[in-house]
Amino acid sequence: MLCQRCGSPVPDNSASCTTCGLKLAGASAGGAAPRRRTATVEAPYKPGDTFARRYAIREVIGPGPVGHVFRAQDLEMDVEVALKVINPRLVQMQEERTQFSLALRAGKKLTHPHHMRVYEEGEDRNRPFFTTQFLEEGTTLRRKIEQRVSQGQRFSLKEVEALLVQLVEALDSAHRYGPHSDLKPENIFLLPDLLKVTDYGLALGIPRLPYIQAQKAWKVGCYLAPEYFEGGELDTRMDLYALGIIVGEMLTGQVPEEDEVSELLAYEADLPSGIEALYRRATNANPLARPRSAGEFLSDFTAALSSRPRPAAVRPATQGPGRSKARQQVPFSLTAELATATPRANSLPPPVPTSELPTLGSPTVQVPTVGHGPPADSDEDDVKTAVDEAPKPTSETPISERTTLELPQVERTTLKIPQVERTTLEIPQVAVTEEIVPPDATQKLDSEALAAIMDTAQSSTSSPAPAPKARAQRAEPRPPVKAAAPSSRAATRTDPVIPVARPSLLSRLWMPLLAVGGLGLGAMAGYGLLKWRQASQAPAAPVAGAPSVATPREEAGAEPLLPASGCPKGMRRVSGGTFKMGKETAEEGTAAEPLLMPRQVATFCIDEFEFPNQAGAAPRVDVTWEEARTECARLGKRLCSEDEWEKACKGPGSLRYPYGATFDAKGCNTQGNAGEPAASGAFARCRSGYGVADMSGNVAEWTESSMGGADRVQKGGAFNRQQPSVRCSARMSAEPDSSSASVGFRCCKGEP
Repeated sequence: MLCQRCGSPVPDNSASCTTCGLKLAGASAGGAAPRRRTATVEAPYKPGDTFARRYAIREVIGPGPVGHVFRAQDLEMDVEVALKVINPRLVQMQEERTQFSLALRAGKKLTHPHHMRVYEEGEDRNRPFFTTQFLEEGTTLRRKIEQRVSQGQRFSLKEVEALLVQLVEALDSAHRYGPHSDLKPENIFLLPDLLKVTDYGLALGIPRLPYIQAQKAWKVGCYLAPEYFEGGELDTRMDLYALGIIVGEMLTGQVPEEDEVSELLAYEADLPSGIEALYRRATNANPLARPRSAGEFLSDFTAALSSRPRPAAVRPATQGPGRSKARQQVPFSLTAELATATPRANSLPPPVPTSELPTLGSPTVQVPTVGHGPPADSDEDDVKTAVDEAPKPTSETPISERTTLELPQVERTTLKIPQVERTTLEIPQVAVTEEIVPPDATQKLDSEALAAIMDTAQSSTSSPAPAPKARAQRAEPRPPVKAAAPSSRAATRTDPVIPVARPSLLSRLWMPLLAVGGLGLGAMAGYGLLKWRQASQAPAAPVAGAPSVATPREEAGAEPLLPASGCPKGMRRVSGGTFKMGKETAEEGTAAEPLLMPRQVATFCIDEFEFPNQAGAAPRVDVTWEEARTECARLGKRLCSEDEWEKACKGPGSLRYPYGATFDAKGCNTQGNAGEPAASGAFARCRSGYGVADMSGNVAEWTESSMGGADRVQKGGAFNRQQPSVRCSARMSAEPDSSSASVGFRCCKGEP
C-alpha cells in the first residue's frame, strides 16, 4: 500500500511508514484495484542521457497518456526539474507543434502558490517538451484515492472541503488566462501543507482527436467535458465538469463510465442532498447549466454542508471492485423512494377544509337540499346512499332529525340533511321549510349542482322568503327516482318534491367565453408588440455627422450577451479559451487565410464600438498603424491581436459572420448599403455573440499582428467590400505607415 502522507510504497502489514514515520492501520483491506493503466511503454531516454543538449536525465519517473516524465538536471540553470517529453505521434505537423508551444506559454504566466511553475517549453528532434518544478515529497491525489479504495475508505466531507478550498484558488487564478483543460487527480499534487496543480493548458496544445484517444487508452477520459468530445467551443466551465467528477470520486470512489453520470446517493446515502444537486449541476452536459466559476462551486458546496443532512440509510454490504455489482446493491434511490411513497389502498384521504371551493366531479353527486321538521342542534350529517349493486351500502351519521327527500336528476340517491334554519315556503296545501345548508366540501359537485347552490345562496341573501317560492313555482317537477330500500316513513310521505333548477346557458358558457376573450386580447397585444419591435430594429439610414444613433439594445436597457464584469466601461468581456480560427474550406477567401485550427487566447476586454468607441459617433479613419497603437496606449489599452479580434467576432458559437453562419446583405454596412462609413451601432444586427458591434464591414481595423513581415493585419472588411472580405476570418495586410478612408481601429485590454 501507499503512505497516506508521503505516498511512499509500504508493505501491507507495516505499522508505520519507513520514510516519514506515519503510523498506519496495519494490513490493508481488500478493495478495488487501481483504475489507471499499468503502462509498459519503454521510455525514449534513460538515466545518463542528455536531452536537447541541456537536460541531464537522472531518473525515469514514468509514462503518462501523452508522454514520459523524467527527473532531470537543467545544466544551464543548475536546478533539478521535472522534464515532460510529449509523444511525437500526438503532434506531428509543424502547426500542431506551434499550437502546443503557444498553449504552454500561457502556463508560464501562472505564479500562484497552488500552481506548478512552468520553466521552459520547446522541441527537440520533433519531440515537444516542457519543464516544471520538481517536488521531492508529496503524492498525487490519484495515489491518495487508490490508497483509500484499497482500504475500503472514502474521503469525508470535511477532507474534501479542505482540498477543495485550495483547488478552487488554483482554478480561479488560472481562469484569468483560460481553462486548465487537463484537470484530473493525476495532475493534483498533495504536499504536507499545500496543494499544487500541474499541466495547465495541455489539452489545448494537442490536437483534439489524438488527445481523446490517449486519454481513453489510459482510462482517464471521464474527466473531459462533453463539449471537448463534440468539438465545441471550450471555456473555463470545462474545468468545473472535471471538478465535479473529482469531488464525486473522492466521496464515493466512482466515476462516470460510458457517458453515464452515476448518482452519488446510490453509493453514499448519508450525503446531504445539496451535494448531489451540486454534482448534477457540475456534470451537466450543457456548460451553461454548470456553476459559473470555481468560487461559486465552493460556495454551493459549503452551503450544502451547512444544510440538514439526509436521514441515514442502511449501508450496502462490502462491494467488490466491479462497477456493475455496486449498481445492483443500491441502498437508496430518490426515484424509488418517491415511487413507493404512495398511500395504502385502504387509507382514507385527509379531510378537506370547508373554506376551500368544491371541485367539479362526476355527474352522479350528492347535494344539499331542503327538508322540514324541528331545528337540529347537531353539526353532523347523516348520509345514506343506495347503489345499484346488491347489497346496497349506506353510510350514516347521527343527527337530531332525519328527513328523506327524493331529488330529481340524482341516480338512486337518498339524502338526509340536518336542518339549520326554518323558513316557511308558501306551497299550495303544504307548509314546508327550506334549509340553507353549507355544502359538504368532502363531496364532489358537478356544474349543475354547483350552479343550483349558488342560485340558492344569492336568492336567500337578496330576498329570504319570496325567492324559494318563485323558484318552486318555476320548477317543473319530474317523477321521483325510487330508492332501493325505502323506509316506511319515506314510503307514506305526502310532501311535495322540490327539484333543483337547471343552470342558465350563460352560467355554463361564461368560463369558455372568458378564456377565448383572454386569448384574443393576448394575441392582439403580442402581434402589436412584434410589429413595434420589428419597426424599432429596422436599420436606419446612416447620416453623416449625426450626433447620436442608439442601438435597440441600448434603448431597451438590455444587458450584453456576456457579463462585462472586470472590464472598463464601454468594453465587452471575451472569455478565454480555445476557438476555431481560420476559414472552413480552402476555396473561400484568399490563400493568406489559414484553414480551421484551434487557437487559445486568454480572457480579454475589447471596445464595443470602433474608435472613439461611442455609439452614434463616426469611426475614426485615415490613421496609420502607429497612430492607432499610440491612441490605444494613451487610454491604457492596446491594439487587439488577430486571434483576439477573430474570437470576439465569431462569438461563442464560432460563427462565420458576427450575426450568423450565412451572409445578410443588410446585416452590416457592407457594399450596397451606405457607401460610406456609418455611425457606430447604426446596424442593429451587426453584433457578435459577445455584444461587440460593427465587426463586419463599415471600416477595416488594424491589429497588432503581422502578416509575416513588416506588414500588419487588417480585419473585418469595410463598407465597400463584398461578401468574401467581410467574414470574421478574412484578413488583409498593409504597411504600418499607410492609411485609408476605409480603415480604422479598436482597442483591447487584458482583464484586470
